Amino acid sequence: MEKGLFYPEFFIKVGDETMEVFGRDSDDEPDRVVQVRGKGLDHILPRVESALGGPVERGKLLPVARELGLRLVCYALLVDKIRCAGGIENAAEWTVSVNDIEIGWWLSWINRPDARERTIRGLRILIGVVK
Repeated sequence: MEKGLFYPEFFIKVGDETMEVFGRDSDDEPDRVVQVRGKGLDHILPRVESALGGPVERGKLLPVARELGLRLVCYALLVDKIRCAGGIENAAEWTVSVNDIEIGWWLSWINRPDARERTIRGLRILIGVVK
């Protein structure tokens, strides 16, 4: 995450067991920002496909709206190392229902290295990912 989380363009690449989220500045090659796997992928992929209007082609780098890209970055950070299906489901539901301003606010704090871990932990508690 050298360039931070706020890229002007986002892409996803869905495999059999992972979804990678990439960000890109101008004409540069996309940078992998985060990865979702396991139960986290199972809970968010149907919502992504719904947002995109149909099934996602596996193995292909697909452009997504910036708002969706930012939501997926936030989601991936929330469910990283979480095993509780209920908590992951709460994170998936929050990710698609919260407004863009709130996503941006949380990501602005997560993007700060001195506040990243505390912010992620606080958000996980707030939305019921962990107790």
